Amino acid sequence: MLERLADRSEWERFYEQKLAGGHLSFREAEELRNFIDTAGYLPVAWRIQNGDFFGMPEKRTINKIHSGKKRVKSARRFRRVILHSRA
Repeated sequence: MLERLADRSEWERFYEQKLAGGHLSFREAEELRNFIDTAGYLPVAWRIQNGDFFGMPEKRTINKIHSGKKRVKSARRFRRVILHSRA
């Protein structure tokens, strides 16, 4: 399964699925398209396949939709790799 991380066609399918489901803002769609076009996934895929350490995750608090409550999410910082991280 890890070899699929470096497969461009998997990323293209992921992009199409996200677009079709309406799960991306215009900006996120542009960022993901650029990420795929520049093969930005390859360094991360290689690091994962080599078992490199990514560091400790950060704790983030995000608002829940239609609620005043918040939810805690863990995220790791990659250079523009994780789309939901606004670094």
